[in-house]
Amino acid sequence: SGYPLFLLLARAVASVLVGSVATRVNALAAVADAVAAGLLTFAAARLSRITAAGILAGGLFAFSSRVWSYATVAEGFALNNLIIAALVATLAAAEPKASQRHVAIAAALLGLGIADHLTSVFVSVPIVVWLLLSAWRAGATASSLVLTASACGVAGLMPYVYLPFASAGHAAVSWGDETSLAGFVRHVSRAEYGMLQLASTHVGTASSGLDHALA
Repeated sequence: SGYPLFLLLARAVASVLVGSVATRVNALAAVADAVAAGLLTFAAARLSRITAAGILAGGLFAFSSRVWSYATVAEGFALNNLIIAALVATLAAAEPKASQRHVAIAAALLGLGIADHLTSVFVSVPIVVWLLLSAWRAGATASSLVLTASACGVAGLMPYVYLPFASAGHAAVSWGDETSLAGFVRHVSRAEYGMLQLASTHVGTASSGLDHALA
């Protein structure tokens, strides 16, 4: 139950494609980074008004060794790349004046990004703030913009609803107990794993069910 958005999408992809589970889930990462490259191509071309610049930006991203390595394995980084690329593309599409629709899309992507990887906030929050200000200056009312951004942001966070159910299922390996409020907050804030440390000393050990599953 580590990354709810990635796991839910991976499960959906694995249920419709053919081949081994590993191949099917790896395909999700490959497609995510491929689409991300396309979105970055569009964004760079639109912002610079130079098609060649867009192709260069998308190509440099697509053939980066680090991007490529994570586009061929079952990891959440490719999905994170896709969400950030979609945010940048939304920013480019909104230039020079954003509308309430751009704010709604970006806020939903902000929520989805948090449901995949918290580091996305370093890109998503500034973009959403800029779009809010741009749309407000274009004539949209502040109250409607805030309401739209809040509603769409919460909608993007909905994959987190999956966590308590996943934790209650007693999986062989689980990152903590999200059935309680304290456990849910600890997990979402990445106190046990992820951003600053891979895991605490008790996560992923026999107490989490791994050794029991192998026994």
